[in-house]
Amino acid sequence: MAFQVGESSQILSGGLLKATPHAVMSNPLGKGISRNTFACFLGPNYKEIMSTPDGKSGINVYKPSVIAKVPGLEKRWTEGCTFETF
Repeated sequence: MAFQVGESSQILSGGLLKATPHAVMSNPLGKGISRNTFACFLGPNYKEIMSTPDGKSGINVYKPSVIAKVPGLEKRWTEGCTFETF
């Protein structure tokens, strides 16, 4: 069993927890190969304010994206937005 910590945990922990870089790409390994998983996603309430804890800021949360097609967190999250907006 594996657990991937998502970006919402990274934001809400002020960068203490780090999201697992990942992206699902169609047929990345070639023809005839598939990826099968059973995912159970948990997230905050859609109206939850996505802010860092007191004493932390966005600089503690940002890290460069390692996947070229996924924009960095600094381009997708602003302090105080809701989970729904994020």
